Amino acid sequence: MNKTQSFHKTIRISEQIFDQKFDFSANDVEKKILEKRLSIKSIQSFHVTYTICKNLEFQDAYDLNGNIVAKIEGKTGESNIDEDFAVVLFTKEVNFDSDQLENIDIEILVDNEVDVAEIASQYLSLFIYM
Repeated sequence: MNKTQSFHKTIRISEQIFDQKFDFSANDVEKKILEKRLSIKSIQSFHVTYTICKNLEFQDAYDLNGNIVAKIEGKTGESNIDEDFAVVLFTKEVNFDSDQLENIDIEILVDNEVDVAEIASQYLSLFIYM
């Protein structure tokens, strides 16, 4: 899938954005892309709010905390989704033991950027099929 047919909201991590609340909604084209990707009948709405802040437990890491509100129609009918998600964003590969990373969703930043739409899309998939 080329970039014109995908759903991206890439942001650069910097102190200026810490603890600010951001949001975005999928437009009609982006909803169609997600419907195809997730193999669902339709997405009536898909809205994400999120904040990014410095992680207090790990060095060179940030917390992405978000919420997804979506209305979808799948094989089993209509569903309303209102779910939170959390991801720890690392600036480099981590070598921690598995106990430290248990129950933590992690992403490695590339060029200090994160694609929030991609992460939210992955979580939407989880929420739909859980």
